[in-house]
Amino acid sequence: MNPHSSESLLCYSSILTKILIDNVISLLVYAAKPPIVSKKSKLCGNEQCDEVLFKAKVKRVMGSNHEAFLSLTEGAVIDVTAVKFSDRTDLMEGVLPDGRKGNFYIGAIDIGPYVEFLRNAISIRKEMKEISQDRVDVGPKKLLGTVRADLHLVRDYNVQARQYAQEQHIPQPEPLPVPNVTGNSDGHGHSHSHGHGHSHEHDHNHGHSHEPK
Repeated sequence: MNPHSSESLLCYSSILTKILIDNVISLLVYAAKPPIVSKKSKLCGNEQCDEVLFKAKVKRVMGSNHEAFLSLTEGAVIDVTAVKFSDRTDLMEGVLPDGRKGNFYIGAIDIGPYVEFLRNAISIRKEMKEISQDRVDVGPKKLLGTVRADLHLVRDYNVQARQYAQEQHIPQPEPLPVPNVTGNSDGHGHSHSHGHGHSHEHDHNHGHSHEPK
């Protein structure tokens, strides 16, 4: 056997082994990377989340011993400042007349004003701010994107309008056609800012009680 051929085979084998090892290492490094977790978000009228979207009257007493939730008394009026929580669609955020701000369940309020807000927001193509629920996100980091009501709140309107009609025993309105929205954004639908990785999230599904009157 030609000694040069033997050396060439050994060299070639060494190169293949190195390539294989490099590929395995690359795969292991990639697999070890933590997945990017989507931020829990809510929709507000502005980046500060202090724009009053609508006013709603409390129809059901709800007590709470959780700092993130409001204790509600029947007849109180809430200035609603955030809707459509990404992880809990039954939650909203608002401010009571005494200045207390926090979350509450949509079932505690008369949803008539919410239905009217959704209808108006859709008709004027209102742009809503998608805000992070993560308390560690401050300043520009809180803004996750912008959502246009006529493209992303139609389904919510149809659901709430139908429910309100059932509660009030009135004829159900004709549902609005749901737009076919695909992808994150085409420049005028749903835009995102990409400056975030993992999230420190707070679970609000505990520590509160319901006291229906």
